[in-house]
Amino acid sequence: MVAKKVYQQFPTLAELAALPQIALVDQVTPAQTLGAGTGTVLVIGETEAGEFTPTQIFSDSDYVSRYGGFGFLTSEGKYSGVVARRSGGTELWNGNLHIWRTALSFAALVVCRVDNSAGSVQFRRLAAKKGGQGTFDLEPNDAVTWRRNDAANVIGTFLANKAAINGVSGTFPTNFTGGETLLLVVDGVTLPPIVFTDQEQTAAQCIARINLVAAIDIAFANGGEISLRSVIRGTSGYIEIAGGTAVTTLGFVAAPVADVWTWAAVNAQVGDYTMRIAMYVDGVLTNFDIEYTSADAVEANLRNGLLAAAQALDPAPPGITFASVGGTSFKATGDNNVLFTASVFLEVSPGDVSITHTTTGLATIDYGDGNVANIDAVTAAEAASIFEALAGVGSYVDSKGYLWVTENATPGSGKLQAIAGVYETLGFDGVKAEAGAGAEVTIPAGTRVQDSTTSTVWVTLQDVVTDEEGGPFDAKVRPWVDNDTALGSAASGVDTIIDKNLPDAFAVTNSDAIARLSPGALDIRYRDALIRTLGKNGPGAAANIVVSARSSANIGAFLRDNAVAATAAGLTCRKAIYGPPIGTTRAVAKGDAGVGVGNVGRHDRLTYCFPGHKALIPEILEVGVSGGQGFNVSGVVQRHSDGIMAMIRSKIPPERSAGEAQKYTNVGALNMIVALEDAYDPNLGGVDLVDADYIDFQAKGIAALRYSKPNGWEIESDVTSVDPSSDKARSDNNRRYFADFLIDTAYSVAAPYKDRLNTPRERASLEDQLNGFLDTLQAPGQPEQSRIESYLVQYDSSPAQTAAGIPIFKVRSRMYGLMKAIVLLIETGPNVQISQTE
Repeated sequence: MVAKKVYQQFPTLAELAALPQIALVDQVTPAQTLGAGTGTVLVIGETEAGEFTPTQIFSDSDYVSRYGGFGFLTSEGKYSGVVARRSGGTELWNGNLHIWRTALSFAALVVCRVDNSAGSVQFRRLAAKKGGQGTFDLEPNDAVTWRRNDAANVIGTFLANKAAINGVSGTFPTNFTGGETLLLVVDGVTLPPIVFTDQEQTAAQCIARINLVAAIDIAFANGGEISLRSVIRGTSGYIEIAGGTAVTTLGFVAAPVADVWTWAAVNAQVGDYTMRIAMYVDGVLTNFDIEYTSADAVEANLRNGLLAAAQALDPAPPGITFASVGGTSFKATGDNNVLFTASVFLEVSPGDVSITHTTTGLATIDYGDGNVANIDAVTAAEAASIFEALAGVGSYVDSKGYLWVTENATPGSGKLQAIAGVYETLGFDGVKAEAGAGAEVTIPAGTRVQDSTTSTVWVTLQDVVTDEEGGPFDAKVRPWVDNDTALGSAASGVDTIIDKNLPDAFAVTNSDAIARLSPGALDIRYRDALIRTLGKNGPGAAANIVVSARSSANIGAFLRDNAVAATAAGLTCRKAIYGPPIGTTRAVAKGDAGVGVGNVGRHDRLTYCFPGHKALIPEILEVGVSGGQGFNVSGVVQRHSDGIMAMIRSKIPPERSAGEAQKYTNVGALNMIVALEDAYDPNLGGVDLVDADYIDFQAKGIAALRYSKPNGWEIESDVTSVDPSSDKARSDNNRRYFADFLIDTAYSVAAPYKDRLNTPRERASLEDQLNGFLDTLQAPGQPEQSRIESYLVQYDSSPAQTAAGIPIFKVRSRMYGLMKAIVLLIETGPNVQISQTE
């Protein structure tokens, strides 16, 4: 490739002789600067997925396929975990590329994703077996034996019992005369009233009558008494005696009696004491321990300490109330139908605390128990819970409802096999799974992982394609809630994979600490992305305009320097467009510090756009406030105006001004603008910008957005960020864009002539090529197509320069001036004199 060199002033012979090149001198009066082009916009920003190299985008669907959309679809809803919700400062969506580009279109667009990772996690493949989706028809005490790593066996057992109320001291014969009743609710269904006749005298006869009315066996003989049981075996089982005149005769309780247990401090000592309550909670036998360390030998103090500990239990035993009894005792009283067992679990010496079952509870309601709700219809989630509790084993249900069991103790190398029990009923086979012998799969961007200590959730930035081994597979992550609130994770703190939609089973950890980026560190990542756009190969080399979805003082300077560096490096001449953060005041924007134009700008390769504007984001409108921070009912958000300028400049011819009313150009009306940002929206109490403000903006080198009644939204002054008072020649943006257009085109014309013989014929040929190009711009025979007023191409080498192999061609082009201020002399009235020759 022929070297392309752009000079601010005429180079020395030494500079020209140092490298075979096409030398392009960007001259104004006085001469200055570099060069660039028009049409291709290069934007850097933060996305949900994708590579970090410059990539050309050809359509909205192409963008989504490469970089993702707006957040992710999870169980939390649409648009969850959106990037740059509020990262690195107080401004919402500062850096979010989806927000930046919504409703904007470009002649050509190149995206360079910013690496905003906070660190990395490592995935390791688990030996895993995939089962069925459920439900599964099992029997109580069915089990599966799993063999881990060809050695250790662990057994998961399914437990289920019916709810049952057992009669006590029933009267048999009953002496029923007919018409006696029993009202029952079984498994949530109210049965028809059971009406006994004078024929039901024995327990067996009563059982037969109950089962006849229920149309299913719910009554059973129990040592000469009647036992009422649910149909469902498991924690969903339910039996209730709702009333009736036969209740007492049959040995059942007509009304519940509260269960009461009393502890008494008999001999207090210094040391540890634990009182225990055992009860079924959702069908699972659960222990609640009341722990207290006695500091003295006072019985009243021991009672007070134990009582306070009982009342502070968290979680508390449901349906139980604790209260003092006398000076040294306290009691636990259950609500109606709440039965439990109390005990003295730990004491310094036997007999220090006594326990009495003060009142035996009697229930009219009972629930089934076990570790499944219904053994006849076990869900995949219930099976996963049972297997998850086994040593060295994990289990979960994936997003499609399939049951998985994993070997968790040795990620990357483990083995797992079902060797006995009802594993086939659960959809498993008996083939051994090995972590180190999996298939190549993709762990998708958007996979969430969590630190169980800090509860911080991180999300992967890119698809990770595994090999066929066990890992580790490294993945960059950022905070899931990307708003500067995520707590860091120490090394090995990340230990949970939230999303169960992976194509295989994995464990996760982090070898190094992870911490969200500071504002300054995030700025550096943007600088690094800009550096990646300076390569001479790939779509970034053709970019004419560079812009950033994130705004800060540092990024403004980085953009300016990138445009200068790209042009000097021989890439397509590049210009930068910058918009300061939302909420920037007029004084700051016009100033020389921070995000002011005097600090980030003062170069004709930078356009400073101010103020920002508001735009409708359909995804935010769709979700509304339920989306959380940054979402609202209107769907309207504030964003910088650099995207508006970039869109205009990418579409209009370079010699035209972006200050034209775009409704009359190929850009079209700027209807995506709802209003100026809040600080300058008078309808919301903001500053109402007036002509004096816009005069001041232009004088400071600021391209300002405003609304004009006949034209709609427009750029008031299309100026570069130079100080017009000291560098007027470089103030107009169209001169910069058109000069770059000429420079890049002249380079393409001259490149084929490099190292040819400097004969009159070759010089004439190059002159003809340049003249032909400029003649098409002047279009003397088609005034409506004319883009320049006049031009000159002239061979201008001295004999010494010609002898040194340095042909110099003077190329001049006179642009048409802009109609910046139109004067209409309007005179009307009955005395107006009108002459046809005037």
